[in-house]
Amino acid sequence: MSPVTGQAGGRPRGALIAAALGSAVALAVTAVGAGPAVGAQARELAYTCAFPAGAWPVGVRVAATVPDTAAVGEPIQPTDVTATVTAPNAALADFAALHAATVAGTAELTTEVSQGADAATVAWSGLDVLAAPVPDTDDLVLAASGAVAPVTVSAPGDVTLTAGALVLDLSMYQADGSATDPAGLSVACRLDPGQDGRLATIAVPDADLPSTSGPPTSTPDGGIEVGPPPDGSSPPGASRPRAGGEPPPGCFDFKNSPTAAPNCAYMAGYSNVAKLHGSVLLGVGPDEPNLHISLGDRLVVYPAGSPECPDTDEAFCRFAIDTISSATLDIPAARATFLAFGFMPVTATMKLTETAYAHVVSRSFRYQDRQDPTKNAFPLVVTSLGTMSARIYDVAINGISFDVGPACRPEDDLAVELHGHSATQSTRDPDEYTVPDGGPQDGMSTIPPFSGCRGVTGENLDLLFTGMVSGPGNYVKMTQGAPCPQIGGQPTDCPPVKVLEPQR
Repeated sequence: MSPVTGQAGGRPRGALIAAALGSAVALAVTAVGAGPAVGAQARELAYTCAFPAGAWPVGVRVAATVPDTAAVGEPIQPTDVTATVTAPNAALADFAALHAATVAGTAELTTEVSQGADAATVAWSGLDVLAAPVPDTDDLVLAASGAVAPVTVSAPGDVTLTAGALVLDLSMYQADGSATDPAGLSVACRLDPGQDGRLATIAVPDADLPSTSGPPTSTPDGGIEVGPPPDGSSPPGASRPRAGGEPPPGCFDFKNSPTAAPNCAYMAGYSNVAKLHGSVLLGVGPDEPNLHISLGDRLVVYPAGSPECPDTDEAFCRFAIDTISSATLDIPAARATFLAFGFMPVTATMKLTETAYAHVVSRSFRYQDRQDPTKNAFPLVVTSLGTMSARIYDVAINGISFDVGPACRPEDDLAVELHGHSATQSTRDPDEYTVPDGGPQDGMSTIPPFSGCRGVTGENLDLLFTGMVSGPGNYVKMTQGAPCPQIGGQPTDCPPVKVLEPQR
């Protein structure tokens, strides 16, 4: 089945990044109002969903019960959560082509929980979609419900729940009860722009005020803590607390690249030169961040059974989502010394310049355990593809200046492909990488033959540099800090985390 494509809208960091890189959905629980939500609430929201037949408007009705107030350290637990999705009949062409008579499945939900400058993304998985008949002419109505994860705050202040994206993981059956071929379909939806995504506000008074709740459970690190759902399963990780600040100059400059989700970050690392048995330190320079990311330019959804969503011996792949972003990397000129041919010290300055926007593809998976269907895994792999030109200048051989001309460079651009991974949608150890959390990416590069290298008297030095430098097998490892995004025109998590010690 062909992938489903659509535009990724909304906000980066916190709720949006975790939703865009992860697989999820937003809904939360209650109505928006000037005061806190009380008891059972319902809210109508407008989404656009990427069906195989195209992008179609979808109505989503969210209902749940939340407390009107909560205490510091007390879990805030939404209950009776339901999401009713109404899809137009025109979006169901692929259902009919597969002779689907009944559809069921699960919904993935996420909500941003914010309190002052702190925020966390709560991903709720496994909301059951009740089996529903596929209508001939009417709209398709799907109802999802289930237990969701609570959150706990460690300080007083209003807590706000905000809606984000929606993903339906559907299974289809023919009239005789047999599965269609393919049997699964995943549909990614985003909240239509222009809507106020706030769904509930819960008052959390000062800790010394009277409270009818039980003894609080502490959150010693501050901010917002995500607990497991009532059934005891573990939700995907939550984003770190965020705080706003002033971004560095040029932080959100994208060189005329249109973007609705700009981010900036620091990136540094090492590139080996295999023939010279050494490496060059890249990316250490001015205080301005050197990596600019336009997050979530496009989404591609791959259903179960597609080559991009392979099953494993331990788990079924329910769907995979590519979040495709564009990036530019401004690397300061780097100076390094090598022993050419194993004995001659050569010092040179190298300037790398990106020749096209890099494509950063974050592929997130939803796996369901074969033995225990309540267990889900959300691994992520990231591939960054870019091209750069390189120039060599200010060369010294054995301490003596050696003119190589103004255009000494590889005859072709360097193709750079880096890879990163994470066991979940957020990094858990120093070797893991996601775009919103940063971390290391590595890969191999080939340095093409040189051209344009000319001595003072015009002698051709191309073969000299080709013999010293060019060839395959050059290992590259770059380490990115956590980015600083612009959300709704306002900087968040600024200034970005600077990479001081890139990994080797």
